[in-house]
Amino acid sequence: MTYIDAYDLFLDFCSRVNTFQGGNFRLQSDFIRNVNNIYSSIVNREIRNAPKSQESKDNVLAFHISKNIIIPRSIFHSYAIMPLPKDYFRFSSCRLITSRQEDVIITIPDVNINKGTCFDGRKNNVVYAIDKPQDPKKSIITEYTIELINDKQWAGCLSHLTKYPSLTPGTKGGGPKMLQTNGTFQIAPKEIGVVVFSYYKEPEPAILNVTYTPGDDQTGAGDEVIYNKVGSTPLLLPISMKDEFLWRLGEIYGYFTREQFMAAFGNQKTKD
Repeated sequence: MTYIDAYDLFLDFCSRVNTFQGGNFRLQSDFIRNVNNIYSSIVNREIRNAPKSQESKDNVLAFHISKNIIIPRSIFHSYAIMPLPKDYFRFSSCRLITSRQEDVIITIPDVNINKGTCFDGRKNNVVYAIDKPQDPKKSIITEYTIELINDKQWAGCLSHLTKYPSLTPGTKGGGPKMLQTNGTFQIAPKEIGVVVFSYYKEPEPAILNVTYTPGDDQTGAGDEVIYNKVGSTPLLLPISMKDEFLWRLGEIYGYFTREQFMAAFGNQKTKD
């Protein structure tokens, strides 16, 4: 996927508006600051729309992460507490993979994610899974979605006589459950050893690294911008979203220069 280059965006922006009329829109302050504000706004919107729109999901693919996470064993509660990765920003999904051999059921990691390695939140590092499948030829591998419920349902779920949390949904138990609380997730039943956790990370501000050559007083030429792509970072959104950046920057620039027509045009684009 081709991402949006911040300097390329600036050149397109300059080609659409007169950046010297009513005040200079400074590249490394006014421009990049507003670009990052728009960037954060768009990413948040697309993450919010991702569950119901494949296009939105594709747009924020660079922020979507899946990890096998080890669940520490709980002694005092009927649930376990899942440690969150430091870069966690928004929830996507959580699932459970079980390996059954005769009457023995264990939870195992997804071998297609980071080659089956797991994140251990207690040590904040990556380790190999504790539980591994029994004999692959004899075991039955099954995946289940861990249902995220609200705090009003949590206590009743844990004490329910027939639909209590269980490793597998069926006649005995209602399947695995989870609750978001106190900046982490509680997961039941506590026998779960590892889960496959999918989430979105927060977008990091784009960096625009440029230097300037001094202007020539004799010829009247202004300072020349030299773009350093090595020290810069792109906007991790597809190139097809560049137009939205341009018209939103145009709206901001209209307010910046007090150009009522440009601001009104930007507002109209927002409504459309």
